[in-house]
Amino acid sequence: MKKEKKKIITVPDGWADINIYTFQELKNVKKKKIYETISILTDEDPEEVKTWDMASYSRVHGAMSWLNSLPTIEDFKKVIEIDGEKYGFINRLSILNLGNWVDIEHYLINPVKNLHKLMSIFYRPIIIDDIIEPYDSVSAINRSELFREKMNIQECYGALLFFFEYREGIFKKYSGLFIKRDPESKEDELESEAEKLARMEEDKKLSKWSWLGYAYTLAKGDVTKLEAVLKLNFIFTLNIKAFEKENKIIYEHYDYQRYNLRG
Repeated sequence: MKKEKKKIITVPDGWADINIYTFQELKNVKKKKIYETISILTDEDPEEVKTWDMASYSRVHGAMSWLNSLPTIEDFKKVIEIDGEKYGFINRLSILNLGNWVDIEHYLINPVKNLHKLMSIFYRPIIIDDIIEPYDSVSAINRSELFREKMNIQECYGALLFFFEYREGIFKKYSGLFIKRDPESKEDELESEAEKLARMEEDKKLSKWSWLGYAYTLAKGDVTKLEAVLKLNFIFTLNIKAFEKENKIIYEHYDYQRYNLRG
């Protein structure tokens, strides 16, 4: 009687072996369905995984212990290489224009789903030395699909954390421009249930469009000027808004309470 040939199961060694697409798949797996996680990482049929004996299941599951520790900011790389081409992270995040920032904040509403799109804004082809290609939306879309298939999560996650650290610093520096609602506000206590639901729905809408609303006030409500406004340096626009907010006459002239950014 011939012995059944043992099947070799290959398990990734860590986040450096996982691309963005696979990471997005993993994030869609429900916590209790570990067999689906194993299926994704080993490229084995989930129904087949269910038939494994406990010893095989435990060995494979044990080899994936690195899943419990996400990459850190230490994994950030200024330059990455994919298919022989080098891509550089934005030299100075302070050079981002408002349009870039609006896109980034929009993608951050669902960061896992849009991870490859975020990376296509941060990383661009290197032209020479540390000079990277100017931002182009069409190029970014094409690059995002490449990143989704070829960029590993170790590099990607490190870059995202690096950006979050910068973003947090911006929000702290310009904290006066970002509205944070007091959960224990006496004003809220006086609201009827209907008023509260209406206000929450309004806040939800404003939160979704807050960055576009921000650009809208910079254009003074003139949509024909929005394109030019979105090309302005993001930090410059924050300085302008900070100036306007401190100037009572200007501040009261525009409906800033409605369009100020939500934290």
